[in-house]
Amino acid sequence: MLKTKQRYISNYLTHFVAKNLKKFEDRQYLVFKTILDKGILKARNQSDDLLNSHSTGFVYPEDDINNVFLSSVVCFADIPLTELSIHMEKYGKFGLSFTKDFLAKNGASPVFYISSETLLSSNGTENLKDVYNNMIYFFCTNKNVEEKYKSFFHDLHYYYFSFLKFWNFNLPDNHEDNYYFEREWRLYSGFKFTIDDISRIIIPKKFIKKFKEDFKNYSGEIIFADSYL
Repeated sequence: MLKTKQRYISNYLTHFVAKNLKKFEDRQYLVFKTILDKGILKARNQSDDLLNSHSTGFVYPEDDINNVFLSSVVCFADIPLTELSIHMEKYGKFGLSFTKDFLAKNGASPVFYISSETLLSSNGTENLKDVYNNMIYFFCTNKNVEEKYKSFFHDLHYYYFSFLKFWNFNLPDNHEDNYYFEREWRLYSGFKFTIDDISRIIIPKKFIKKFKEDFKNYSGEIIFADSYL
């Protein structure tokens, strides 16, 4: 693995599990353990049969533009350990990290951040978010798309729209919707892994004994989340 010399990005990509359970760490650990036991990291709307359970589609209209395109993606943060505190406050303290090389070979790629406040011209009012909304409206309402264009639209949905992320740069760093500092990578449709594929585990210190009992064969790096909060 080629290690980066830049200190504002990481050598690893980290996925934090069960954000909705961050106030219930015992339950969060159970989700964490289940993921490692099965060796499957997937979107919440997927079954363990990754090949046949991914989904795509549009929901229009939608209040949050980032939820307009529905797809089965798994998200990772490209954040150095020393800068993880805000991210863990949002997502919880249980994370697993993989090398970028490993995830890229499984289909992961960085998202494309788009400023929802950027105007297309200095004297206009239309912004990139409006253009995107108009495109989505066309795809959702046009029922007579010619057959020859269907594969193009599918590829556009699959390879591009699912990697777009709109955000407001005026939000404070710790705002729930300030995504830019996550330097997010996404992997479409989930993937399978072994315990040896994991480069780093991030976990609260009080769970370390239980983790070592549950995963005696794990030989990668272990980081206490408490040390970086």
